[in-house]
Amino acid sequence: MKTLCRVFVSELSIKDSLSLLILIGIAIISYLMLPTIIGNIEVIGYITTLYNEHRFLYVTGLIFLSSIFVFLTYSLIKVVYIHKFKDYVYRDEMMSKYAEFLKDAKQIWLFAGDLDFLDDSPVQYNLIKQLGSKCKILCERVDKNCKENTVAPIYKSLKDSKVQIRCYPTELNEKICTFRGQIRSCDDAILEHLFMKQDKKTKKFYPFDIDNQFITELIRDKFEDNFKNGINPLITHIVFDLGGVYFDGDFNEDFIKIINKKYQFGIVYIRENKLMLDEELNLGKKTIVQWVQSKINTKLTDSQITDIEDIWSKVWSPNSKMQDLTNRLAKHYTICVASNLDKQNGDMYIENNYLSGFSNNLFLSYKMNCLKPEKDFYNKMIADLSIKPYQILFIDDHEKNITNASSLDIVTIKFSISEGIKTLENKLNNLNINLT
Repeated sequence: MKTLCRVFVSELSIKDSLSLLILIGIAIISYLMLPTIIGNIEVIGYITTLYNEHRFLYVTGLIFLSSIFVFLTYSLIKVVYIHKFKDYVYRDEMMSKYAEFLKDAKQIWLFAGDLDFLDDSPVQYNLIKQLGSKCKILCERVDKNCKENTVAPIYKSLKDSKVQIRCYPTELNEKICTFRGQIRSCDDAILEHLFMKQDKKTKKFYPFDIDNQFITELIRDKFEDNFKNGINPLITHIVFDLGGVYFDGDFNEDFIKIINKKYQFGIVYIRENKLMLDEELNLGKKTIVQWVQSKINTKLTDSQITDIEDIWSKVWSPNSKMQDLTNRLAKHYTICVASNLDKQNGDMYIENNYLSGFSNNLFLSYKMNCLKPEKDFYNKMIADLSIKPYQILFIDDHEKNITNASSLDIVTIKFSISEGIKTLENKLNNLNINLT
């Protein structure tokens, strides 16, 4: 009955629907008036007179009424025909078929859309989670610019249940985005399938059958190939640290040794286990000149101040290979910066377009008034991006920064530019990040 009602609603044009309503109205009125008409001799006499004296008008009226009746009857037959012989299914009918298909499965290969259908199909959702690692899913990728991502929690829930999920490789996504289906393996080695093709215009699903085990196996093998090359379904934002990750430079070699040699300062700085040069410096409350003066207990001359500021501005600069990598990543992800940084260099990097490839998503300590590895820093970043923490990949060279970010459910990679770009690319590949 539900499907029959839906045929009336979604399959018939407004004209068809109105015709059916009129036909039903005529039938009801005719039924109610039939005894009156039959019992009313005057009505019968009027019809007889019309036939004898105005035959043309009588015949014309009869043809008109007959045409209306035929058209209305045709519309009714159309409804019955569509209901009985349609070769497509609606979305909820498809969900029921797939849920039934999952019940006896020992292993599943699932061609999906964006997985939002699982919100409306709790039976499927639970069966898939029960299969865990025995279920592999290829699905559409979440748009990197999508702030209100309703399917990310579904992805996360399935991954927490050990379900293996990948997004279609970029070159395949457009070709297969309307294809839906499952291949299952039960107790025997035979593969069974349930495939659907969605019509882009009508949004209806058309089932199709492949009566050949060899072809089904080939589709499964193609699934496996694309799964290996698939993309992480959760990561939409990649956040880079600057010094030691995106920037080349060494504070001791490129600053301390230079000013010590030039001015005989004798400043000793050991970075070991330290997260930053100076808290007040990276919060914008102190300049590098003030930091140097605090170390030598002497006020600098005007020429020394100018020279030290110039040397300081040249300590770090973007690594060309990292720039190339971030440019590639920016095609598929929102690229951001999260760095403990002093105001002088931060403003200079922005002015000189050192950070132009980061979509203006700059989380800099002196602007945020907090520092890594404080959790407040990461929470502010998450809130500003308006996404779930597990949609963020954070790359940093310090263990404490990585540890605190991970505790908030942010995905992390520990990396230093000294390890070489290939090391980072390998780590990104292990997370199924798209590098093309």
